[in-house]
Amino acid sequence: MKYKIAATALTYIAIIGMLMFITTPIATTEVEYRYYWTNDLSDNTIVINGYLNDWSDASFETYIGVNISIGYDDTNIYVAALWADNAVNDQLSMWNKTGMIDEDEAAWGFIDGSDDVLAVGFVNEDDSDIWVWTASNRTDGSHAYEMNITSHPDSGNLPFVMNSNGTTLTDSAIPIYNSTFQTITDYSVIPNGTMINAWFSQTPNGSQTDVNVAHSYDGTYHIVEFKRAIDTGNEDDVAWDLSDLTGIHFVLSSSSNNDAEDMDFYMAPIAQTREWYEITVITNVHVLGDAKIYSTGTNNGTSVTGMRKIDSVNWRLLEDPLAFPTIVSFLIIIGLFTTVLAGIFFIAGKKIGMIIAAAAIGLVSGAVMLIGGIMYQSWTVWYSDNIFLLFEEIEFLDSLEYGSITLMNSGLGLGFYTPIICGGIIAATAGTLLGLSLYGIFSKKKIKQKE
Repeated sequence: MKYKIAATALTYIAIIGMLMFITTPIATTEVEYRYYWTNDLSDNTIVINGYLNDWSDASFETYIGVNISIGYDDTNIYVAALWADNAVNDQLSMWNKTGMIDEDEAAWGFIDGSDDVLAVGFVNEDDSDIWVWTASNRTDGSHAYEMNITSHPDSGNLPFVMNSNGTTLTDSAIPIYNSTFQTITDYSVIPNGTMINAWFSQTPNGSQTDVNVAHSYDGTYHIVEFKRAIDTGNEDDVAWDLSDLTGIHFVLSSSSNNDAEDMDFYMAPIAQTREWYEITVITNVHVLGDAKIYSTGTNNGTSVTGMRKIDSVNWRLLEDPLAFPTIVSFLIIIGLFTTVLAGIFFIAGKKIGMIIAAAAIGLVSGAVMLIGGIMYQSWTVWYSDNIFLLFEEIEFLDSLEYGSITLMNSGLGLGFYTPIICGGIIAATAGTLLGLSLYGIFSKKKIKQKE
């Protein structure tokens, strides 16, 4: 009787163990997603040459008519921009002498220029970095002009000299250099109608040479590339961490016919018009049944939630050549029914049936452990690689590009080792039941022999 009670208890333990194995997810995944308007270019080699062939893996977004991409690697920040234009405009603004007010003071007219300009930058609550390219020689052909959001330039020689006796080209300003960049000492000798550049170029140095720039024009599109070290070592440059955009806004300004009156530009705060997503996704993947994925977070400041169920077997068979979960599922079903039969046979006193059932359980358990051990590594790698593809089918996640995935320890705290552990438990239970059955049979024979 005590063997029958013990066997019954072990049978129920085996059944409960397998049910827990089936209903407990073998993988619980937490994924933190953010939509970034930046690209991790660590696997790319970006050459600043005014062409975009090395940006093929990067995503571009269109803002205020400019197709823009921002990227980074371990050491540098990159910006690429492309926009349509029917010509290259590189005309500087000019001074035009119209006469003399008195013997010492000349009268000047001001003629606006027509300059193609692109300014990009990064801004947070405390700091800003703005990089400017111009088609004219107001900026150096190899370096961007650098300033902050208040138009205060970075240190070093600027790439230009403004031809003015003040800080602007307006408000009663007059030129102080002639056409050959020599200081004007006598305005009266300059003939009326003389045109003098309002800007002269000079070689930049210091912090004005931190940003490399390159430009090309194919008759239809301008392309401009920027590159700067993440940490330049200069106090007026911010070491932006573009892998975490919390509090960072990207700003942009573009003009195909800038009047070249100053170097002030309205910088459109792009990050305020398109924020990134912050979404946490939790998924439970079972050996049998559906993979249940639940997401919650914000989309442009609006709270969003989503639930998605995917047929686990079909989903995994699409890309997983070993089909580990499917094979284990069939083995678990066989093992479950065999365990139930073993318990029924033993309780009913059918020792031969119990031996057959216990042996079947042992075979199933061994197969589970063997397959689980062989396929554990490949399944883990495959799951990590493909879970992102699955998330893309969920509303609010279809356009996400970057995120981090963490495989949590599930399956009764055993994670992907659950099949191996549970198979071992089932095998031990089967072995015990088999031993009890054989012991009961041989004990009964011995009793009969003694009689």
